[in-house]
This record gives sequence, C-alpha cells and structure tokens, in this order.
Amino acid sequence: MSSPLPDTQPGAGAGDPAAPADRPDAVRAFLDAYKSSIDWVNGNPAQAGVLIEKEGMGLSAKAAASAIPRMSLVYQPAAQARKSVARLGELYPTLRISNLRDVLGPYRRSEDIAKYIEGLRMAGLPE
Repeated sequence: MSSPLPDTQPGAGAGDPAAPADRPDAVRAFLDAYKSSIDWVNGNPAQAGVLIEKEGMGLSAKAAASAIPRMSLVYQPAAQARKSVARLGELYPTLRISNLRDVLGPYRRSEDIAKYIEGLRMAGLPE
C-alpha cells in the first residue's frame, strides 16, 4: 500500500501560499502535496482506513473506510477556508476554539485535535 504522503494523515488546515514570502515554492509544494493526500484518502478509503487504524486515530480500519466517503474531506485555499468558517459561525454561533473539543469526533490523539484546532483558528474561528 502506498500513499502520496505516508507519514501524514488527514487533518484540518488553512494554508496561505503567500505566508512565508521567502519560500513560496516550498509552500506551494506543501499545499499541492496536502491536496494530493486528501485526494488519495478520498479515492482509497479502504487503504486509508488501514493507515488510520495503524496510527491509532481512534477508529478501526473498517469504520474509517466506511466513514471517509461521508467526511467531506476537501482542500480549501485559505480564503475559501475563512469563508467556510464564517458560514460555520452563522450556523453554529456559539462554536469557539474554547469549546471545540466538546464537539469533535472520537479523536484519541491530542496532536490530531491540535491540528484541527490550529486549522480552524487560522481560518478565523473565534477563541
């Protein structure tokens, strides 16, 4: 089994390709690889499920493979992520970084939760 980024896992992130002005090519390469990894997970849910279970992300391979098609995993550039978080705020006006852990799925690894929180923070979710 091979994935485009075998040492990574899906997560929420908001990236701005112009952020490190001195390394735009590296940022673009990272964002392209990140998008490819999301596309791979969506296109290979059974294989991704095996990786999710192996990494101890809180789901069995079977459960993850079943859930992936319904997870709406997408890559969004930073500007679109900010619009999405603004819409999320309209739908759930009480949602904040401070209460996000109460509504997140069954993530067992604190580093996974931290990735989601940081991505949503960067996209503008209020503290």
